[in-house]
Order: sequence, then structure tokens, then C-alpha cells
Amino acid sequence: MAVDFSSLITAVKTDMLQVGKRYDRLIGRRLAWRPVEAAVKILEFLAVLQNDLQKFFTEHPSLGSVFDHDFEQRDKFFTEEYVLRAAYYLPGLFSRRPKDYVLSFSAAELDEQLTAYGRALQQWREQAI
Repeated sequence: MAVDFSSLITAVKTDMLQVGKRYDRLIGRRLAWRPVEAAVKILEFLAVLQNDLQKFFTEHPSLGSVFDHDFEQRDKFFTEEYVLRAAYYLPGLFSRRPKDYVLSFSAAELDEQLTAYGRALQQWREQAI
């Protein structure tokens, strides 16, 4: 099931705390949350990335296991809890490569990071094919 990013982004902008209460892991890390602007940027990036990856895996299903190995298990990555954890506090986009895909707590720094990650993941898809 796909994450409803549109509703999620609106909800985070409106009341980040209320959304955080959905998962114990989120609320337990409340003191380490990113600012709303940074969290929203990450959610917007993940909306595009997950959409692109879903299409990619539909066209190239055998490459799903490569993504699982190189980045993150898809059954975990494509969940609402994971995207919220990434947006709220995870230090990196992928738990298997946190130092390669660091997520800043600064909205200004995130713009540059996410643009670079988008390009890197596009290159990975092209090379994987």
C-alpha cells in the first residue's frame, strides 16, 4: 500500500506533534525532531522518490532485491512509519547507508542534499538496468 504523501504533508504542516503520536518510536524521539520545514522537504522528496521507485520496480522487478541489499528493505522503506521517521529524526535516508545519504536538520542544507541524492539514485537505477 502506498503512503498518502499529500495528506501526510498537510497533516505535518498543520500539527507535527499530532502526526508524531501515531507511532511510539516517533513520539519517544520528540526532543530530536527536525523543524517542520525540514521534515516537509524530506517528505516531498520521498513522495517523488517512492513514486519513481515503484515504477522502476514494476518495470524491473528483479532489481528490487538489489535495492533491498544496497539501500533499504522495500517492505520497510515504503511504509508511513519509515517515511515519518526519516522526516522527523533519522540521520540518514537509508539505514544501510546513513553516511552516504545524510539528512540535515537544516531546511536550507536539505535542498542541496536532496538534489544530489535524487541524481545519485537516478544514476543507480540506470546502472542497475
